[in-house]
Amino acid sequence: MAPKRVFELDVLRGIAILLVMGVHVPAYPIWSTVGGWGVDLFFVLSGFLISNLLFTEYRATNHIQLRRFFVRRALKLYPSFYVLIAVTLGYCFLWKVPVLGHELFGEMILTQNYLGSIWGHTWSLAVEEHFYIFLPLLLAFLMYRKRGADNPFSSIPAIFLVVAVTCLLLRIGNAMQHPVFHHRVHYEPSHLRMDSLFFGVVLSYFHNFRQAVLQKLMSNPWRFPISLVSVLALCPALFLQPDDPIVYTVGFTLVYLSFGTMLLLSIYKEKGKKLVEPGIAAKAIAKMGTYSYTLYLWHVPMAMLFSGIAARFGIVNQYALHAVYFMTTIALGVGSAELVEIPILRMRERLFPLAIANPTESLACLASQLDGTLQQPGPAEIVHESSLPHESSPAVTGPRQA
Repeated sequence: MAPKRVFELDVLRGIAILLVMGVHVPAYPIWSTVGGWGVDLFFVLSGFLISNLLFTEYRATNHIQLRRFFVRRALKLYPSFYVLIAVTLGYCFLWKVPVLGHELFGEMILTQNYLGSIWGHTWSLAVEEHFYIFLPLLLAFLMYRKRGADNPFSSIPAIFLVVAVTCLLLRIGNAMQHPVFHHRVHYEPSHLRMDSLFFGVVLSYFHNFRQAVLQKLMSNPWRFPISLVSVLALCPALFLQPDDPIVYTVGFTLVYLSFGTMLLLSIYKEKGKKLVEPGIAAKAIAKMGTYSYTLYLWHVPMAMLFSGIAARFGIVNQYALHAVYFMTTIALGVGSAELVEIPILRMRERLFPLAIANPTESLACLASQLDGTLQQPGPAEIVHESSLPHESSPAVTGPRQA
C-alpha cells in the first residue's frame, strides 16, 4: 500500500516556499515585504514533522534509533546542500570572487548563523541542523529517565514553556543590548529561534499522545475564535517593519503561534463539513511544496543571477524578470532533486530504512521529500519528514564581492 500524503501540509510548504521566492526579485512590494515570514512557517512545520517521526517510531517500537535518525538526516540534507556550495566555489574561482575563510567554514559545518556564510539564506539551515541535534538528544534523555514507559515525553509541554519564555527573554535582552538592527544579530542565532521549532514539537506531542485535547480545540465552539486569534497574531509581522524591535521579539512568538494553529486547522477537519476537491492552483502549490528543499537552496542564486543580468540592461520590466526568475528556479530546483536528492534517497532507503518503514513505500514519495510512512492515530496520516528550508530577511546577499 502506497503511503498517504497529507495534501494540506504540502500546500503549507508550498505557500512557505512561494513566500520566500518573492523576496529577492522585488517586483511585488507586498510579496517582497512579507515573504520572509515563510521561514517561520517552515520552522513550525519542521518541528512538527520531525518530532512526529520520532514519536511515531517510539510508539511503534518503544525505542528511537538515534544513529539511524542522524544518518538518514545527513543523507537527506547534505548532498544537495554541498552541491550548492561546490557550484558556488566553482563560480567564485572562475570569476575571481573572494571567499572569506570563516564564511566557507561556517557553510561547511552549518554554523552560518554564528560564523558567517557565503550565501545569505543558508543561516536558517543552521538553525534546522542545531534543532535536529538537540531534539533527538532531548528525547533520548527523557526516555532514559522513564525507561519502558508508554509515554516518557510527558514533560514536553513544560519544556516548551521553558524554551518559549527563555527564547523570548533572550530576544528582548538582545534587542536592548543591540538597539541598532542587524539581521545576523536579531534574526539568525539558533538560541533566539529554537522556540519556533519547539512549538511544532509540542503540537506533535499532543497529536501523538494527547490527541483529545487538540480535537476539542479544533472543534466547535473553540475552532472559530482560535482561528480568529491566530490571524490577529500575524498583525505585527504584517504591518510593522522587519527591523521593528516588536517584530523580532514578541513578534516571533506571535507568528509561530499563528502558524502552528494554521497547521492544526489543516489536519483537524471541521466535523460535518463536506470536503471540497482541491483546485488546480492548490495542487500546483502542493507540488511545489514537495520540492521545497531544493527550491529553497537555489532560489537566491537564481535571484542574484537575474538581478545581475537586469542591471546590465538598464531598464527592465520587473514583472517579466520575476516571471523568468520564478520559472527558472522551479526548473533548477526540480532538476536538482531529480539528479541529486532522489537517487541519494533511494540508496538511503535500501541501506538505512526506517525502523517502522512501510515495505511498499514508493519512489514517488521520495520525490516528494518523504521520509517514511508515519502511522498515527488521528484525523490524518502524516507521512512527511520535512527538510524545511527557510528565509527571513529581504536583505539576503549572494557571494560577497570585494
